[in-house]
Amino acid sequence: MYTSLKFGILIALSLLLTSCGEQTEPCADFELICLREAKAKLEATPSKTVREGEQVKFDASDSILDSINWKMDGESIDKCEDKLTCILAMTTIGTREIEIKTTVDEVGFSSTTSDKTSVSITVLEVSPTKAISAGSNHTCAVLEDTTVKCWGWNNYGQLGNGETTDDSTSVEVTGITNASEISAGSNHTCALLSDKTVHCWGRNTYGQLGNGETSDQTTFSVQVSGLSTATQVSAGESHTCALLNGNTVQCWGRGDSGQLGDGNATNETAPVTVSGISTATQISVGNEFACAVLSGGTVQCWGQNTSGQLGNGNIVSQSSPVTVSGISTATQVSVGYTHACAVLSGGTMQCWGTGSYGQLGNGSTSDQTSPVTVSGISNASSISAGDYHNCALLSDDTMQCWGRNNYGQLGNGDTSNLSIAAEISGSLSFTIELCPGITTQISPTSFDLGGSHSCLLLSDEIGRCWGKNSYGQLGNSSTEDQSTFVIVEESWMELRNLDYLD
Repeated sequence: MYTSLKFGILIALSLLLTSCGEQTEPCADFELICLREAKAKLEATPSKTVREGEQVKFDASDSILDSINWKMDGESIDKCEDKLTCILAMTTIGTREIEIKTTVDEVGFSSTTSDKTSVSITVLEVSPTKAISAGSNHTCAVLEDTTVKCWGWNNYGQLGNGETTDDSTSVEVTGITNASEISAGSNHTCALLSDKTVHCWGRNTYGQLGNGETSDQTTFSVQVSGLSTATQVSAGESHTCALLNGNTVQCWGRGDSGQLGDGNATNETAPVTVSGISTATQISVGNEFACAVLSGGTVQCWGQNTSGQLGNGNIVSQSSPVTVSGISTATQVSVGYTHACAVLSGGTMQCWGTGSYGQLGNGSTSDQTSPVTVSGISNASSISAGDYHNCALLSDDTMQCWGRNNYGQLGNGDTSNLSIAAEISGSLSFTIELCPGITTQISPTSFDLGGSHSCLLLSDEIGRCWGKNSYGQLGNSSTEDQSTFVIVEESWMELRNLDYLD
């Protein structure tokens, strides 16, 4: 459950805040114009809402006016006095009240007519998103400045802000300033830092934070002992694994089902090496098992196997890696609660393990101890597995999901389970106009599935989530479940090259 992206683009938001009637009546148009490089246009952006640093052009040039007075928050704007247009940079977060008073001399009469128009503009904080990870009931994101924010369930301090109170909007993780990757588990979270160390926070009952202890960490993150060459981290239910620079894998935390892969079935509060793996290219951790893609395209898994989730044709748990049957061209593996799926080099996918909600995608609800092919998909580029559902990003920039859907986690506007993949609702690929005559294409870049919710990033670097929301894990200031995607609040892209105009 991990994702990352970094992408820079231009923007123009065109926003009509008031409308003029007949040209003979004094009035003013308010229009936000393209003046700087920033994030992409978002159709869901509410009227009169801009981002911090956004420049707004107030334009009354089409009106019949003799004089005009501009005010912001009750204070006159001297530089705009008697001008028909005024350009202001919205540099203060909060609500700004813009007021103009226009005066027209009545032709043929010794009198004047005055008209006062005001509008409130909400200025939002810029909080850029470059990576997002969905856990069981919480979500975390790495921002452009390499800090981390989390939202949702916080019973063990997995949001990392020093509290244990749930939050439906993002809170900043204390002390993380150089994150490159994030992975949200069940009740704990881990971040890969730019120096290749790993820091974790939240529940630590089984040592899943990897710091040699079993005390929960709610006030600050702790460094995983002995890791200095990590290239990927994946947090599961109660254990965690890291891929190291030499293509080996180390795991820590709960181990009673052999999910640490070291040949034992004991808990470990510090990393132990997974036996026999020296060519791993990618890892994924689930409930009580884990899997790795090897450089030759095979997949190996270890841990609990009660539903055939190790994919080796039986239901015997394994404390050392075993090879998944019949897969030799895997490019990615993703592990759910008791099932797993792999993308193959030709764009097809195969899944194995528990199938009770249709999460294997083969039109059946039966468990499978060996991989079965996902029906109807031949152009997959990546996959993510939640507890009992999956989503795949296809080469045509669409996304299809299948499996359990009781909270709307399949994103198709319904809550019926699906054993055959269906496309999610809402356009994920579209063209926006940055400035007149200048357009750019927005498309999906990465995504991640949690317990019963799903999150996605497009190339505009805006987070979109859907599904279960009882703890606020969708990040939209609500706890209402959503069967189609909603925008994660504050997931705005970093402003660059801002040019303020006088």
